[in-house]
Amino acid sequence: MKRGYEIAAFAFLAAYAALHVAAGLAVPGERLWGADIMRFCRGWQVGVFACLVAGSLGLAWPAFAAQVEAAVAWLGSRLGARGSRLPLTHAVLFVVSAAALFLLGTEYSGGDASWMWEAGKLPLFLKRSPLSSAPLVVGTWAGGALGAGYLPSLQATITLVGALSVCGLFQLFLTLFGDRARAWAFVAVALSSYGMSRLLPGYIEVYGVTLLFLILFECALVSYCLRGRGLVLLLAALGAFVLAHIQALVAVPGVFVLGVARERRRKRLWRFLALWALLALVLAGLYPLLKHRGQSFDLGSALVQLVQPGEGGSRFWSTNTDEGGPLVAPARVLLSGGHWLNVLNVHLLVSGIGLGLLAPGLVLWRRAGKGDALIAMSAANYALYFAGTVLFYNYFQPVERDWDMFGPGALYLVVLAAALWRGLPTGSLRRALLIVLPVAGWVTLLWLAQQAGVLGVAPPPAIRVSFALPG
Repeated sequence: MKRGYEIAAFAFLAAYAALHVAAGLAVPGERLWGADIMRFCRGWQVGVFACLVAGSLGLAWPAFAAQVEAAVAWLGSRLGARGSRLPLTHAVLFVVSAAALFLLGTEYSGGDASWMWEAGKLPLFLKRSPLSSAPLVVGTWAGGALGAGYLPSLQATITLVGALSVCGLFQLFLTLFGDRARAWAFVAVALSSYGMSRLLPGYIEVYGVTLLFLILFECALVSYCLRGRGLVLLLAALGAFVLAHIQALVAVPGVFVLGVARERRRKRLWRFLALWALLALVLAGLYPLLKHRGQSFDLGSALVQLVQPGEGGSRFWSTNTDEGGPLVAPARVLLSGGHWLNVLNVHLLVSGIGLGLLAPGLVLWRRAGKGDALIAMSAANYALYFAGTVLFYNYFQPVERDWDMFGPGALYLVVLAAALWRGLPTGSLRRALLIVLPVAGWVTLLWLAQQAGVLGVAPPPAIRVSFALPG
């Protein structure tokens, strides 16, 4: 008899497959642009998708499932799940991931990167800061000193950042699970999220650097939640993440509440509050430096813009009868069907597998029936990230498919899923992941192929400008 989390995994797989088939073949236009990859694929690629879905559903047959699990377990043992010492593992992983990212990324559509150093029209706090741009500046300077071109220097720099991020992912999940087999499994889950494609060197933007800071923060958070140590490291990682990108603000409330609750029990609340005040002073002191070609790091004015009236009524509700009311109002209106459909598309595109692992994870969490600081923190971080997506997406974004700002947020979903799945033994976790991972991984590979223009996948359609930027 199948367990509840396995039934939930099969249900997600069926819904995920049906949604992609419908989005690619039946839904008109680009309403489900986060799942319409089949629209651009060749017949054999759709055939592989169908075979993977059929094979994953076939895992409901015990005899077939046992054979597949045995093969995967053998492969895992050959790859050294219990192998060499940790420093050597990290060194090999860094070299292998750097080579893989570079080979993939050189085909990825990066184009001319000179625009990255322009101010642009989007508010700074949504795009970049000096801390997130610094590694790329240093990399291009070093490449120029060695006689390399501008774009190759950027690609090499982002390759190194990406390899460090993959090593960080392994350390994150090793700390979370405590064993290498399950850590490797969730590294595969994370890399099967399209949001992680920001690590590819052909994608010339700062979001790969932002993702590295997010991974470092999550490593410190998991260590503090599970081991109760490393408060100073956690606050330092949080501060660096905030300086790298404004999306780090979603983590601030949870860290403060966690620190107060835990340090009060240890009768060291005064120490935590002193460190928190020191962090606030340091960030306030660096605030004037967060400028880029005259644009300031101004969250306050941006929040004010959220409630300013726009075309056809307010930011929250459309009163323009020509637009048909709120349910069919343009996606810039918060309480509109178009806006919420875009939010769903962002999540499907950034980490469909992360969404899929939540339902089985909730079954496991209910069965465990006990509190967990890591689950609470991960849920709070994702909830605030989701709220930020709802508030900001398609208001400051100039185009409907410009989703990459939320790419690093895939990790919030994956870490929450991992926290929910942490109590599952290795064999059971492997069996459940085999249901959803192959299909989600293939879909992500197809998206990457589309962006790179390889494997015969049609190039992405022209991005349609949906509204004028505020101001």
